[in-house]
Amino acid sequence: MHYLYVDESGCLGLEKGSKYFIVACIVTKCDPKELKKIIRNVRKIKSFQKELKKN
Repeated sequence: MHYLYVDESGCLGLEKGSKYFIVACIVTKCDPKELKKIIRNVRKIKSFQKELKKN
C-alpha cells in the first residue's frame, strides 16, 4: 500500500495573500509509524535544528 502526505505553507487570501504558496508531497510505501519515527529522529539532529532556526 502507498501512503501520500501533503503539506502546504502560505496563504492564498483574496487580497492579502502570501507572496509564496508552497505545496510539498511525499509518496511512500513506508509504514506511517516508521515514517513518524524517521521524522522524529531527523528533528533531533542538532545541525538540522540550527538550519530550521535560520529560516
